Amino acid sequence: MTKTPTISTFDALLCYNVYALNLAFGRFYQSAFGETGFTYPKFLVLKVLSEEGALSLSDLSARIGVEPNTLSPMVKKMSGFGLIDRMRDSQDERRVLLTLKPFGEAVLEEASEVVAAGWDELGLDEAAVAATNELLSNARKRLEVTSPKRIMKQPKRP
Repeated sequence: MTKTPTISTFDALLCYNVYALNLAFGRFYQSAFGETGFTYPKFLVLKVLSEEGALSLSDLSARIGVEPNTLSPMVKKMSGFGLIDRMRDSQDERRVLLTLKPFGEAVLEEASEVVAAGWDELGLDEAAVAATNELLSNARKRLEVTSPKRIMKQPKRP
């Protein structure tokens, strides 16, 4: 059994550091993509479709951790812009499959090169990034299947 870490200061909160890291990544990607209108969530959509091929909206949603009702308008816009294609599944007409179009592949390639150049400037050791990625991935997977032992009660006002 592992011991719960003692949280002595605000800066020692793992949740805060992950949150702040997420915000820093957002700023990094926004800066890298400039005024193109391309965003980190769009980058994730293209990246996953590139690696995994055709996916339904619900499968894509689960893969990138965004609710389908949040993802749906973005996917429609991306389709209208020519980045992805939306087509009915030939085996189940109720399902819509999303695939990467050639323009989406080109945008993903350019975005990936811009991001890689930015990463080079950070000077992070590849082994340290891999170890951190594994630690964060394991923590996320555990959090997704764990419930708190206690639930906070509504405080009584004085």
